Amino acid sequence: MRVGGRSPPAFPDRQAGQAGLAERQPQDEVRQEQPGERSNNLTPDVRGGGQVVAVLGASAVTGIIDRLERAGYVRREPDPTDRRRVLVAAEPARIPDLTGVFDELTREMSALMARYDERETAAVVDYLTNTIRVLRSQTARLTGEE
Repeated sequence: MRVGGRSPPAFPDRQAGQAGLAERQPQDEVRQEQPGERSNNLTPDVRGGGQVVAVLGASAVTGIIDRLERAGYVRREPDPTDRRRVLVAAEPARIPDLTGVFDELTREMSALMARYDERETAAVVDYLTNTIRVLRSQTARLTGEE
């Protein structure tokens, strides 16, 4: 849906605003893979900055770190063993309390799901599960990773 020529802000963007971070800028969008380019999918155990940059692109990562630094969540420090590198350190005193961030969303989603009986819920789960399967399969086909 478009409003006045612009897409409405996404939920994650509004959450970022609530945490004192600027909403995403167009230059911060995730870089699209080029045809034939292999994906380095991020997994929870990825810690290397190079791996993150390989997936998102250097400008996106720089933009993210810039916003976090401006909001006081991180600071850049020179690497004591390699002067070419810069390390990003979290500011422990600035770790936000996010315990209530999803409370209203959880309440509203629970109310929505309460409208469906067990059979209807199974149909929704089946549809979403198979949609994800088809999208992954087609993505693999298009990127040559079948």
